[in-house]
Amino acid sequence: MNLIASPTAANVGNFVTLTGTGLQSGTTYDVGLVAAVGNSCAGQHGNAVLAAFTATGTGTVPGSVGVTLTDQPTTAGAEQATLYCLSVQTSANFNTGNGINSAAFELQASAKLNMTTAPVGHNVVMNAHALAAGSAYNIIFNPSVSITNAVSGEVIGAVLGAANGAGLATFTTPNVTPGTYSIELCPANVACTTANEALAASLTLTVGSVPTTCNTTACMAANGSPTTGTQGAYNGVSSSFTNNSNAPVTGFVYAVVHNALGQTVDISTATISAPAGGSANAFNVLFGLAPGTYSVSLFVTSSAGAAISSTSTVSVTIP
Repeated sequence: MNLIASPTAANVGNFVTLTGTGLQSGTTYDVGLVAAVGNSCAGQHGNAVLAAFTATGTGTVPGSVGVTLTDQPTTAGAEQATLYCLSVQTSANFNTGNGINSAAFELQASAKLNMTTAPVGHNVVMNAHALAAGSAYNIIFNPSVSITNAVSGEVIGAVLGAANGAGLATFTTPNVTPGTYSIELCPANVACTTANEALAASLTLTVGSVPTTCNTTACMAANGSPTTGTQGAYNGVSSSFTNNSNAPVTGFVYAVVHNALGQTVDISTATISAPAGGSANAFNVLFGLAPGTYSVSLFVTSSAGAAISSTSTVSVTIP
């Protein structure tokens, strides 16, 4: 049996296609996934059926057979090329040591950022996959390589590989000249060299100057729904907003109160300030309302009066 996996080097999330010849005509086969042992797939079988197919009349794998790679760990020191195997057995023999054939490919560590551009001082989230389980990695900003292949750069954070190889980290864009920079991962416990960089493909992040304003309704997003309550002797509405922009924002939270007829009977404002990516809370006091139930619309505007959030509504009962 001659089986081939494609691509030969893959990342978590890729679809690895299986092709091959020399199978039993019309026979059903199950496909599993397993890490190689000693860089060999011989005798290794997956414990779960990830795909199944029936061989063609000529004993070949039909088209579109393969496996989408979910989180799997790599081997420490071999994050760029850990051998994995698509094991193929007849359904009757699956998960046994009998009749195993395999197609080998290399699993590579990879990572993505939640944005491609960010200003200085902005938080950026990294999602990494296929790291070595339990291994810690430094996040290296703007790495450079010496004549001896040593890698140097600014360490701006760290990420830990979970049991399944996944890792999540947040770092702050350093204070650098605007431009496009590379980002790499290196083991945290040894000197970084080109031989032990974890990522086969370095990440890139474009760093820009810090913007000063944000004037769209996507700037400030409400965290949940507003709530009613009191502060001391005052009735009012509490709300929380997250600044989704790349600029620090100072805004005014308006609470517009409507009676049962839809008439505006009160307008209250509260000032909030939130750094880029940060949150701020507001409490709008409601003065002089007669007992009854009111509908209160809340939204945020910039100091120039532009709307920088969508509108939320809450019902308020004044005793």
